[in-house]
Amino acid sequence: MNGLPDQPRVERVRARETFELRHRVLRRGTTPAGVGAPDDDQPDSAHFVVRESGRVVATGTVRRRRPPPPDSADGWQVRGMAVEPEMRNKGYGSRILSAVLDHVGGHGGGLIWCHARLGALSLYRRAGLEPVGEPFEDEVAGLQVLMIGRVENR
Repeated sequence: MNGLPDQPRVERVRARETFELRHRVLRRGTTPAGVGAPDDDQPDSAHFVVRESGRVVATGTVRRRRPPPPDSADGWQVRGMAVEPEMRNKGYGSRILSAVLDHVGGHGGGLIWCHARLGALSLYRRAGLEPVGEPFEDEVAGLQVLMIGRVENR
C-alpha cells in the first residue's frame, strides 16, 4: 500500500482516525463519533487514510454487508469515502479505493457495493462498479445511487 515516490502512502488505520474527516466532508448533520458504525471494529472491516503533514486528507472504509434488496448475496460495502476539498484531483480517492479493493480481494473477493454521490460516479466506474436503479435522496448525504461490482479473490 505504499504510495508512489513524492506521494503520501495509503495507511490502514482504526476507524476513529477516519471520523473527523468523514464528519466534515460527508456528515455535517451529525457528530464526528456519529459517523461510525457498529461493525467498524469487526475483523474483516478495514479503514484506510492518506495523510499530508500528519493530517488525514482522504479516507475510505469497507465492511462485510449485504447490499440493499433485491440483491441478497453476501457482499462488501464501501462507505465513508472522503477527500478534503482542497486535496481533490490528486488521485487520493482512487488510491484509497484501490486499497479497499485489494482488501476485499485478499479476503475472498465477491460482490462490492456502495451508495455513491453522483459526483463520484466516475471514480467507482473506473474501479468496475456500475450504477443500479435510480438516484435517491439521503437526508444527510444528499443525492446518491447504488453501485455494484465484483472483486476477484486474490
